[in-house]
Amino acid sequence: DGEVEKALNALKGDLTRLVEHIMAGRARGEAYNRTALFVDTFGHRQAGSESLEHSLEDLLAMLPPIFGAGNVRSHPFSIPRWVRGREACSLISPLVGFISYPARTLEILGLGFSVGTDGPLEADVVVATSLAHLVELHMKDLVKERIVLFDMPYLGYGKTRPFRTHCASFAAKFGAKGLLLRSIGPFSLNSPHTGSMTYRKGQLTRATADGLGFGAGGVPMELLGDYDGVPEIPAAAMTKEDAAMIHRMLVRGTLVRVRLEMEGKMENSTTTRNVIVDIVGSDKPDEVVVVSGHIDSWDVGQGALDDAAPSFVCLQTLLSVKALNLQPRRTLRMIFWSAEEIGSLGGKSYFESNLLPTETLAIAIELDFGIMNPSGIQLRADKSTFDVARWVGSKVLSSIGGQVYADPTFGTSDMYFWLSKNGATNGIPAMTIAHKPASEHAASVSGVGGPVWPDKWQGDYFFYHHTHADTMEILDSGQMDRSAAIIAAHAYTIASLPDMPSRGEAKAATGTDIVNSCFRSSVSSQCV
Repeated sequence: DGEVEKALNALKGDLTRLVEHIMAGRARGEAYNRTALFVDTFGHRQAGSESLEHSLEDLLAMLPPIFGAGNVRSHPFSIPRWVRGREACSLISPLVGFISYPARTLEILGLGFSVGTDGPLEADVVVATSLAHLVELHMKDLVKERIVLFDMPYLGYGKTRPFRTHCASFAAKFGAKGLLLRSIGPFSLNSPHTGSMTYRKGQLTRATADGLGFGAGGVPMELLGDYDGVPEIPAAAMTKEDAAMIHRMLVRGTLVRVRLEMEGKMENSTTTRNVIVDIVGSDKPDEVVVVSGHIDSWDVGQGALDDAAPSFVCLQTLLSVKALNLQPRRTLRMIFWSAEEIGSLGGKSYFESNLLPTETLAIAIELDFGIMNPSGIQLRADKSTFDVARWVGSKVLSSIGGQVYADPTFGTSDMYFWLSKNGATNGIPAMTIAHKPASEHAASVSGVGGPVWPDKWQGDYFFYHHTHADTMEILDSGQMDRSAAIIAAHAYTIASLPDMPSRGEAKAATGTDIVNSCFRSSVSSQCV
């Protein structure tokens, strides 16, 4: 479109200034430094914790002097409160090293919303590798009164996460006393990986089961039916190393018995807040470009990668636009979501408040998959918006991350509620950072065709996600600047064009899942 290209060319100077300001100007290193100060001061920020609320108060004190008091506000909402308490797991049998005391420690993290053990729980272990395998074990009467260890293969976070979410109730339906889960991630340094789980109640029908993430027919018929009488059993994630060790022992015919102690419990509900910052648009203030990340975390590590650093990368868009006295046509809005880790409750509450009507949202930009080694953006949009992004990538960002990868299935985290209507996508564009994988550990090498990345655009993010290793040490200032410049350029473009992005059919995915990684695997010297 000639008019669009004319408008883009008119913006090129401002976009270049914006990128240079972040990459080489006064904003260089700012996103990293703000993140480091934030996580070193407040640590991890579990939903409902005092540390989270103190961190939100800090944001609400820091932002008004920069953007004006009228442009910064909070959005309070109620949330459930889960507390981890003390946790321990040990191997009672066999005696590793033939030493009875101390017992071999097994590293675990209780899953969010798990019940406790009400004192030590000691039981034999049975291992399952799939839901069908769990049913087979049940048919042989090998589940009742035991602790089930799910040691399933990692097929990418999205495909493996349902085991964490749903399998405690599945195991309990067959009489299990507890659940241990191989931590969900492509790589481990003896690092357990936490996350939310749920207990099922009521009837599980085939239609509902097919929507749980296991695929059509993926939940065996034996697991359907009434769950009202199924007890809530304790559930914890175990390191991949310990899960593999126990699995090997059981394959050899060795009796494996563990002692599990967990104090997880629900407390009274509490209140938290989203924090919202605006740069009001000059002539279309009711049309909004949202950049966002969630500021809560799990109660491990520092919550740096997930998701403080991506949040401050997004904030850099507004900080840099403000510092350069640029004026977008549309409103640029930064949202620090709260309580994402326990069900995207910040997004859900804000959506239900109708404070951001769907028809006014120009694009949903959300960073919740890291900001490591960025190569460009992952975009769900129609062809016209995709072409605009390609122009920005090639004309402004080519030296730091100008790739644009179409992903019609991308749904974000907190902004998911705006992106679908009655189960169908509504055409609102959605964007996040795409990454180059930095390590062969993130791939499962097929042997002939080179590496296949289970998590296609997310680099090494799931090495650290929801673990004690999520700290500032894994972040790089230069990579954060690149991510900030990429998001700022794309966000400011959409905020400044004459017309809102159209909402046609999302462009089909292109290229390979490896996403321009230039990765040389152990089976190939070619750049793939």
